[in-house]
Amino acid sequence: MFIVHLICSFTTGGAETMLVDIINEQIRIRHHVVLVVINNLVDENLLAQLDKKVQIYRINRVPRSRNLWSLIRLNYLLYKLGADVLHSHDSVIAGMLFPVFRQKLCLTIHLENVSDKYLSFYKKLIAVSDIVKSDVENRTSLHVDLIYNGIVIDKILKKNDWQINGPFRIVVVSRLEHLVKGQHIMLEALHSLVYEKKKNITLDFIGEGSSKDYLNTLVDSYQLNDRVNFLGIRSREYVYGHLSQYDLLVQPSIHEGFGLTVVEAMIANLPVLVSGNGPVEIVAQGKYGYCFNSGDINDCVEKTVWIIDNYLTCKPIADNAAQYAKDKFSICNTVRFYVQLYDTMISHTI
Repeated sequence: MFIVHLICSFTTGGAETMLVDIINEQIRIRHHVVLVVINNLVDENLLAQLDKKVQIYRINRVPRSRNLWSLIRLNYLLYKLGADVLHSHDSVIAGMLFPVFRQKLCLTIHLENVSDKYLSFYKKLIAVSDIVKSDVENRTSLHVDLIYNGIVIDKILKKNDWQINGPFRIVVVSRLEHLVKGQHIMLEALHSLVYEKKKNITLDFIGEGSSKDYLNTLVDSYQLNDRVNFLGIRSREYVYGHLSQYDLLVQPSIHEGFGLTVVEAMIANLPVLVSGNGPVEIVAQGKYGYCFNSGDINDCVEKTVWIIDNYLTCKPIADNAAQYAKDKFSICNTVRFYVQLYDTMISHTI
């Protein structure tokens, strides 16, 4: 099968990271795969993680540009390629393409509240979680298929040491956009945990983003400089190799369609404390992890205190969570379901 993946920009983020794994697995099972990056925003290190067999085309459009030449180049390229399936990862891409391509066009929707302006232009819509699927179907008359994101399981080191020697180590892995990812909630909770609950805790943030300066200001005002580390962007190899060294992953999201880092932590046998619709769905509303009410600092504090005080009781839940995540969120399953969906698109076109 000949598959072309289309994405506006290829910078470090959950959708882009997910796409690397999808493409590499599709190559592994012998599909012909092309990646087209429309905008001139590309993370070269992330691009280098793609299998060498993947053909990559860059349109080099300036974001939000109305330059018709870029769109003509894009459409001409797709015409020349003649792929079986065009798989978009940004909803606006359908508005850039000629109507002739719509019978081959599908879209993965990664977030809630995605604009419905171009959704009807797609032959197939795919949501990464039940909450994203419900969001689109409740706002439109469109049918949405559900295919969960998946990860390469074997690359993640597993947690073996459950003894707390020294500070309790918490990690948050996400881009630093506090109004979406909720890092400020974690910092406010940490202030209470350290100064009111008298807990010995350190907190590492892995990721970069526009909220870094604001979060640093909070660290200063809460007198947490000796407790908080901003580690910046780290490679997936680094994250997969270091998750097992922490005691807890917290995903304090306010808005989150899925939450790939939650799955990664579960597979690492690391207990997780989450908020936001997508992450709560991943842990089956608390069966495979711990949840706190989105934006509720006190609830975050109380759940963290309980986890610290009862840490050894978290191990059986983490063990069950690891097996559940392996069964449900492997990249092999994700790609298998995508190929089945592509097959239905092709058969209907013929």
